Amino acid sequence: MLKMTTYSPIALEIDLTSIKLLQLRGTSEGWRIQDMVVRDLPPVGVGDNEGEENGIIDTIREMLKESSFHGKTVVSVMAASKLDIIPVKVAPSEGESEEESIIKEAKAHLSYGIDEAVIDYVPIGQNGQRRNGKQKSLLISSKREDVYSHISIIKGAGLRLKAIDISACAVVRAMRYLHTASMPPKSRPDKENDKEKEKRIMVINMKDLDTSITILCGNDILLERNIQWGIENMIGLLINNLSLERSRAKELLYKVGLNPTVFEKAQEKGDERMERMNRIANTVYEIVSPQLEELDQEIKKVMIYFSSEMQGITIDTTYLIGNGFYIKNMERHIEYTTGITTSIVNPLTPFLNGESSLRGKAPHFSVTLGLALRGIRWKQQG
Repeated sequence: MLKMTTYSPIALEIDLTSIKLLQLRGTSEGWRIQDMVVRDLPPVGVGDNEGEENGIIDTIREMLKESSFHGKTVVSVMAASKLDIIPVKVAPSEGESEEESIIKEAKAHLSYGIDEAVIDYVPIGQNGQRRNGKQKSLLISSKREDVYSHISIIKGAGLRLKAIDISACAVVRAMRYLHTASMPPKSRPDKENDKEKEKRIMVINMKDLDTSITILCGNDILLERNIQWGIENMIGLLINNLSLERSRAKELLYKVGLNPTVFEKAQEKGDERMERMNRIANTVYEIVSPQLEELDQEIKKVMIYFSSEMQGITIDTTYLIGNGFYIKNMERHIEYTTGITTSIVNPLTPFLNGESSLRGKAPHFSVTLGLALRGIRWKQQG
């Protein structure tokens, strides 16, 4: 049990469309949400980097004033568009360190020079095991100017940077905490069933303009891929084809969804209202199908690559987080497309403690939660 109130670092996520802040507090009953805030990115002119940076700083300051965060320490993640995350196989030659081997790979893969880059790497694969003398790793790189800009934003907002993380690591923490929270107390966290540890899980985090696909096994990252596809692709089609306001287009995706078959039974009974809903559902599905096909192809590419790299090993289950949480029947569509059992999950559930006011926006914060969990000991969970 925690004998005093403690706080996680403030988690800061800046993506292509929004800024998110989240902090946890430790109590005698476990970790709870201290506060969580999201704001749209402020508008800025094309190419106005200084204006963009200042706008983000001002927005973060406003978010801090309007919230109840404790302390100034931050764990952050940069937008996927500012990062190059490349799977590589590292085999240091005689007398060469692993870091030197990573630099060699970076020179071969990056479109900009090493002197312009900030580089790190994360070993991937189960237990970081080598195969044929090679270690699979995620090469993580960003242009030095983008890293300096990110640090400048954090300092400008009056915060202290503890670490810059990547979304894949944050997703691992969020999903592992969700898993252990659902287990009987005597099973947590070091007595987990071996079969559960060996499950390979695909986590699809859908956002407005992009989507990350992370494949996990226990605490290990097996694959991380970011694709340029977001739910705005479907919203845009509905707006253009049906001349709708954006809010109405979103409402159709959230309330009607992607699978018209859900209304078939009602239609058989002659329910006029449901017959109308069925017609609307068919129309929505027909309009967004081209974008769904594009998403399906990207997911299949990831699955094929994973299977080839893992010598035929398959994925056991898929979890849908982020904005996909809201789209009615999105999990059914992905399950039908991939043949893998798919569920929507909210990693923040163990932390909400029945606070209904937070539930509506909670799925947006899956990665942000994982940032806040950095350094938290799971045994402190009640």
